[in-house]
Amino acid sequence: MTTKEEQIGGALLEKVAQYLPATGQQLIREALEFAIEQHAGQLRKNGDPVITHPLHAAETIASLQLDGATIAGALLHDVQEDCAVSNAEISKRFGSEVAQMVEGVTKLGRIGGQAADAETANRQMQAENLRKMFLAMAQDLRVVIIKLADRLHNMRTLWALDRTKQVRIAKRRWRYTRRWPPAWASGR
Repeated sequence: MTTKEEQIGGALLEKVAQYLPATGQQLIREALEFAIEQHAGQLRKNGDPVITHPLHAAETIASLQLDGATIAGALLHDVQEDCAVSNAEISKRFGSEVAQMVEGVTKLGRIGGQAADAETANRQMQAENLRKMFLAMAQDLRVVIIKLADRLHNMRTLWALDRTKQVRIAKRRWRYTRRWPPAWASGR
């Protein structure tokens, strides 16, 4: 680990030590070590080691003082897809609760279906994303919280992408957030 990773990892462990019992802290420590091992040598487009991304997502979740399993899920949210670690392996090492969250975040991130034109594709993508989000919320709201922490860090590091991708991603995020909260949720 680099000094930056050690600082983020150390800050995360210090933060959870303030409110989690020893078992939750141990789960997070083990998930952190496993994620570091799995992401070894991988770099993000901005040149940072890949492990900084799940570390930042986990730190966001720890700032909400959520449980150890949720923070472990945030640390591991990319190992299934990016490192070819099976969900069975995650379940064996960290328990079914963490494995289900990691699987849920992975499924929530997948977009299916292709449409003939861009407008139809956009509507289909939005409907599919909403369907997945509602299904994930019904199963375990923590999956959506991990995904939001993941997206937050991705938005904070948009500067590392080329301008075309920055604009495309920012427009997509804007479409989803400009109508939030919906009128029915805010009592209007």
